[in-house]
Amino acid sequence: MDATPLFMNWSREGERQGSFGIIRTGVVKPGALTAELLDVQDSGEASWVREGHWSLGKVIGRGATGTVHMGMIKDTGRLIAVKVIEMHHHARSGASGSEHAHHHHREVQMMRLLRHPNLVAFLGSTSRGNELFILQEWVPGGSLLALLSSFGRLNTKVVRHYARQVLHGLAYLHANTIAHRDLKCANLLVDAGGNVKIADFGTSAVVSQCRGNHGQLIGTPIYMAPELLFQGKHGLPVDIWAFGAAVLEMATALAPWRIQGPEGMPSIDYLRCLVAKEHAPALPLDLDAALRSMLMQCFCWRSGDRPTCSALLAHDFL
Repeated sequence: MDATPLFMNWSREGERQGSFGIIRTGVVKPGALTAELLDVQDSGEASWVREGHWSLGKVIGRGATGTVHMGMIKDTGRLIAVKVIEMHHHARSGASGSEHAHHHHREVQMMRLLRHPNLVAFLGSTSRGNELFILQEWVPGGSLLALLSSFGRLNTKVVRHYARQVLHGLAYLHANTIAHRDLKCANLLVDAGGNVKIADFGTSAVVSQCRGNHGQLIGTPIYMAPELLFQGKHGLPVDIWAFGAAVLEMATALAPWRIQGPEGMPSIDYLRCLVAKEHAPALPLDLDAALRSMLMQCFCWRSGDRPTCSALLAHDFL
């Protein structure tokens, strides 16, 4: 038996109207996805999600919270991606096992509720001992970061094509009051048809929960908005900054701040000093003028001055 059909109630028309189809749960209107809703349980996943109905293959990626494997549904031969999280590993890192279990439970609940063509589709989850398995759509092209490593900087037409798709997915998240908080080329996957999908919701949160975090950084420092890098109160605009950083990387094949910064990954202290001094990543002189204009808006120091996804979609570059 195959998985539930993806993207069941979604349409571009629905996006323009500000309402988004959510699989199995009807329509979630902007602002309706709350912390309370994320606690809803769902037992309607496909039968093949149960252990023994799918096989775990080779590792295809590694992250801060676990590894990602290729997988296959035994009855159909359909390829899937499987994120494997070892809960005891996180318990050793400092926080209690119950805290991490709660965090990943909310990640699963969030993914279960969200469906959009520009988000990696959630297919189900299961656990075995200390391991949590999150089953997701297989995206054969891999990450944008890997494509940049293979092919170098993208031409302006492709940057526009990819950026528009990322914004559609991000607009969907923001309409449901969710901040991704780790948007970067490594978390943007591309399929064989050039369709881009946002992945990895391990750091995502409903805006009401995005308070200052003085214990640890959330996300990847070199892509962080100033308010996130300095661990202050933050919200949806952190994703606009990160979107600009990802688009800049598409156009240059260089991570943001690499032009101003040292070789290799800068330290947190160096990066904070650099961000405080420069306020925004340097933009290459040969950058398309409309693209430069859009990126300058994304890199506004004051979060309230950054445009929304809807405003960016209306920008001349797109």
